[in-house]
Amino acid sequence: MSDDDYKTGPKRPPREHQFKKGQSGNPRGRPKGHLNVRTLLQEELSVEVGVKNGENIPVLRAILRRLVRKAAEGELRAIESVLQRAERYQSTEQMTPDDLPEEDAAILRRLGYIPPIDLPLDERRPDDEDDGDLVDG
Repeated sequence: MSDDDYKTGPKRPPREHQFKKGQSGNPRGRPKGHLNVRTLLQEELSVEVGVKNGENIPVLRAILRRLVRKAAEGELRAIESVLQRAERYQSTEQMTPDDLPEEDAAILRRLGYIPPIDLPLDERRPDDEDDGDLVDG
């Protein structure tokens, strides 16, 4: 087909505006070393920050810890958020309360997900009430 027979129209740009063979449509591309949002977010969430008890933990863990505490205090939005995440990230392996740090187990006990400590495992039910180690304030 010669240039005289070529018809332009929808999805058929003039030949002088088409990409040249062997040439990229984005010749400069993304500059090397330029980070995307996902990488920047991962880096920022992994930065360690100090918390009240003197330990350094990643920002993401500090955010999640605060969210769970707010849920344990009865804040409805926090409760919804924690429950959604718990359902989404629930492990296929069965965890026991003994696998959790005591602070986390106390929060889950207060929310009713873990039975009180004083009952034997075979007698524990999810509807058992326990205030755990948290102090209402």
